[in-house]
This record gives sequence, C-alpha cells and structure tokens, in this order.
Amino acid sequence: MLFILPILFIACTSWVDAQNFASLQVERHPSFSWDSCTSTGGCSSQNGSLVLDQNWRWVHRAKDYTNCFVDGRWEAKNYQNESICPDDDSCTSNCVIDGTDYRNMGVWPKNDSLTLKYSNRMDYTYSKSNRLYMMDAENQFFELFELLNKEITFEIDVSKMPCGLSANLNFVSMPPDGGSSQFETNQAGAAFGTGYCDASCPRNLRFVNGVANVANWTQIPDDNFGDQSFGLRGSCCPQVDIFNGNSISTSFGLHPCDSQYQHECIGDSCGGIDSPISAVDKSSCDMDGCTFNPYRMGSTDFYGRGAKGVDTSKPFKVVTQFVTRDGSNWSPLISINRLYIQNGTKIKNPVSKVDGILGDSITRDFCTNQKAVFGDSNKFDKFGGLSKITEVLMRGMVMVIGLEDDRRDGMLWLDGKLGEGKGAARGGCPSPAVPIMELIENEGRLASMTISKIRIGLIGSTT
Repeated sequence: MLFILPILFIACTSWVDAQNFASLQVERHPSFSWDSCTSTGGCSSQNGSLVLDQNWRWVHRAKDYTNCFVDGRWEAKNYQNESICPDDDSCTSNCVIDGTDYRNMGVWPKNDSLTLKYSNRMDYTYSKSNRLYMMDAENQFFELFELLNKEITFEIDVSKMPCGLSANLNFVSMPPDGGSSQFETNQAGAAFGTGYCDASCPRNLRFVNGVANVANWTQIPDDNFGDQSFGLRGSCCPQVDIFNGNSISTSFGLHPCDSQYQHECIGDSCGGIDSPISAVDKSSCDMDGCTFNPYRMGSTDFYGRGAKGVDTSKPFKVVTQFVTRDGSNWSPLISINRLYIQNGTKIKNPVSKVDGILGDSITRDFCTNQKAVFGDSNKFDKFGGLSKITEVLMRGMVMVIGLEDDRRDGMLWLDGKLGEGKGAARGGCPSPAVPIMELIENEGRLASMTISKIRIGLIGSTT
C-alpha cells in the first residue's frame, strides 16, 4: 500500500458528504494499448489507459493534508485532538483520495507493455504490490470486455516472481463507473480506481460503495500498509482468473457468486479472505472456484524454471479460449481452454493425471469431479457454475492487472501445500505460510513482472 509524507498544497474539493477526490497530486492515467482481433481483418491497436486502485492512494482530510489513513489504520483524531475518522460517515465526509505518481507505485507502462514492481522505494513513498484497471480511451469508465466465443492472448515474464507472490490478469464484475452512478456518496468514480470487488469478498478495502470502511477496523500487527487489516464491510462479485502465477506455479479458473453484480457483505457473512476459515460457507461467492493448476492436476514438471513444458526463466505467451456451445457470442459457455506459446512452439495444457478428474480444460464435468475427488465444498455448482459465469461474460467484465502477496495463506493455494490429502499440493514452495512471508521480505524487494501484447478477438485470431 502507501505511506506519503505531507505535501504542502491545499486540497480542492466541492463535495463534503461523499467519497471524493483531491488534486494535490495530479492524476494522469498512463496510456496502455491492447489489440482487438478478427479472423479476417487481423488485429488493430486500441488506445486505452490504466488506473490505480483506490486502496493504493493517499487518503487525507479534505481541508488540508492531514492523513486519514496511515500505518494500516484509520486516524480517529489528529494531533490537535480534532475528530477525523471516528465512524464511517464522518470519515467519508472529512476525507478524500488523491491522485498518484504511477512510477512511485511501481507501475512502468510503455505502449503495449507494462512492468509492475512488487516493492518500490522513493524519496517520499514506499509502495508494496499494486492493482490496476484498464480504462477506455476517454479515461472516464473501465473498459468492459465480452469474452464469450473469444480468446485472450498476452506475453508475460514472471522470471523475477518468487514463492509467495502472484502476477495476475483477471476479470471481475465491478461497475464500469466504479459505482458512482449507483452510490451518491461515491464522487471519485472510475477515474480514481473505486468500486473493486472479487469472489474473495475483500474487507481490506478502505471505501466500499462510496463509504469509508472504518467500523470494526481490525489492524493486524506490523501491517504498516493496511493490506492485511480489514473493516466490517466487504465487496463481492464474480471473478474470472485468466492468469495467476509466479515462476513456480500457475492457475486459471472461474469463481461464480449468487449474484452477477457487485454487492456488499457484512462481517463474517462475507466468508472470504478476511473472515475466519470457519465462515467460508457463509459467503455469497465461491472464493476457491474451479481452477486448473498443472501441478495440482499431477503435472509437477510442466511449469517452472527449466520445466519440460513452460520454462518460466524466459517470457512466454498465454492463450485462453472461451468456447461456447454453438460457436456464437450469445451461446452458453462450455469450456475454458488453455495453451502456451514459447520460442514459437505451441504447448498444450497438460491433461489431468488425477484419477477421477479428466480433461485438460475447465468444463462442467471437470469442475464437478474436481470438487468431489479433492473433497472440496462444491459452491461452484451451488452458485450456478458455468451458467452463472456465462451471464456475467455476456454483460462484460473489467480487466484487472496486478502483482500481489496473500495476506491469509501466503499464496500456498497457488504454489505450496494447502491442507492435506488429494489436491493439497499446488507447487513446490515451502510451507507453512510464515517462512513464505519471510522469503517475500528478502526476495520481494527485487520481484517484478512484465505483461505485454494483450490481444482479444475471435478464437484463433490472436496468435
């Protein structure tokens, strides 16, 4: 997250009872292009931009530069004993989020290439991890992508990504305007990265639905960034993971919810990443989802540094296809297919080697069998499975690109061993999570990932 020393300017804002923004640091969305492809017309470059999530921004009092959030906690009072954030409504009225210097936050875009640094130290800032959204050419709304009967291809370099970290390209069902039209308290909107949600129902968001998340804020010891601390309210929505990975393991998958829209949750009923594990069944979303991790599915030598399939010491391309029943953009989703390209060679996703789980792609049968064989709660089918994901994909989803750690499990769900029995091992990283976090403190200083050449189009048109 972010800590910023005071900057000697005066905030400019005209709203007093809403989540608003200031311009002490002018917000300039960095340009970032992607390609739209057709089977006959080739690929054409689309001009877009990136916006940083609100959680990585300076939150300060509207009338001056007094911090509202610092060292992982909300400031109830300032040094003059003036009240700032005693409760949700007061804090929403008193505080604003500000623009950001993207390079200070470890964000380095250039044309169609984006490098993200995990740990970034500058003269007045120290950032850790990041999360960004693709915006449209007008810089007013998040770009909505419709993926049915389409494929997405990109090149990625995770050679500098150690255990415990994940480079992500995902899609979530967050509102394209950040929720500003739905919630009158949200005046910052998409332009300042508001409105995030995912299937883990995160409660570490500083603002949910345009209101400060102050009530019951629980600060985790030694959490100076506030990414592990959390409040009473969370934000949930369906999630499609195109790529979660580091140099050790990778995964892609689907996470439906009981609603296809963003929705707020309260306390343990969130059941997600910031709630007790015992409350997971209370969630309105399938946080675990139906996923394909080659290591977990028995191909332990397919992906990794010097691996037989995808060698992560070098860049490679990822191709993900959303296959529909009749090959149209309005037909039900029946399969998510995956292949890789490295050194000009196409590499098929490995077939599952786990007894009782067949296939090399995500299908209805694969998901049902995976839940049964691994003994996982089948919330995937409970929340509608591929049918619910079809509905969300038809509406369009927001692209999320980020580099993160895991505040609950140390990324063991991706690259280590989580639990016991079949399916527990997802990669060769050490367990439990505590040594992982110590490793991040050492190796994370140099960790980075680069993603480039994002192409979206009809199946077969992007490679």
